Amino acid sequence: MREYFEEQKRLLLDQVSSRNPEVERKLKKAFGAALDSAFEDMKENGVQPDSEERFWKQLSQMLSDCGCLQHGYRYFENVADKVYLALENRFRCWPPQEDPGWPDNANYVQVQRWDEGNSHKYFTLILPAEPEALQAYLQKNGINSPQACRVLDIHIADSNRMELEDILSDWQDIMTLNYFFYRYGLLPADEKKDLTLAAYALCAVTEKGLINLTANLDGLLIKQGIRSVEELGRFLVENDLCFIHFEDDMLPYLDYTKIATKHLKETNSRLCVGIYVEDTVSQEEHIEIYDGVNLPGFTLAHEERQETQGFGGGMAL
Repeated sequence: MREYFEEQKRLLLDQVSSRNPEVERKLKKAFGAALDSAFEDMKENGVQPDSEERFWKQLSQMLSDCGCLQHGYRYFENVADKVYLALENRFRCWPPQEDPGWPDNANYVQVQRWDEGNSHKYFTLILPAEPEALQAYLQKNGINSPQACRVLDIHIADSNRMELEDILSDWQDIMTLNYFFYRYGLLPADEKKDLTLAAYALCAVTEKGLINLTANLDGLLIKQGIRSVEELGRFLVENDLCFIHFEDDMLPYLDYTKIATKHLKETNSRLCVGIYVEDTVSQEEHIEIYDGVNLPGFTLAHEERQETQGFGGGMAL
């Protein structure tokens, strides 16, 4: 966290300048001291309702004391405010994290109240979290329903990051995202990759579709790198995946495009951007864990006991 703070402070001080070297020195000293004080305050007490107001009052007083208030005002908007809020947003994280590298190592969503007047201010929820604790935290901070705020950004902390973030980009219900991250966390690494590939090929981007897909990956045949329908036909024949078995002496005479086209139609499978996905389980055998309305209950405690402890805790905005 300290490293992140020092980088943000440097970005601010690099923009502070004056033709008068003495004025520039005083300006940088005042801005630096105000940010140092804000950092130590947040580190000790977290972000309080009056944290931002106290920062501006202290900064104004420091600039006034050194006779540079008029010179310093030009850096308040779009310079000092962005740096201060970048710092505040890093601390506005729930559950609180001791690891300074948590932004790179955690799955989280960045959320903003609909009534928030400052477009740069948001808070971060690390998911999955215990549903009751998450609901209580939101209510404590004036968000009485998960829809009473907007999701600005979603961060995934594994190799499927870019693709999965794109799929989830339109999701706005926090509790649904929380349940998805719970389901996603139960998957081994290879199935996480399969989930992303299948979601793209099957266009399973709705909350209901993607959550239910996490429970039905075992029934999917997924193959990457198939660049054409003809290539798919060869893959199906070579792996004996067609309804008809072809003897070796027939292979030179086969119309692989026709075979693949017929197979795609009969099995309702998909070939999309080089990804072939075939559902090998009947529709009646599919598992539906989410009906699109009522989220299943869950607790992280069971997973913690299984994995020798995991997940986390609480703080106010």
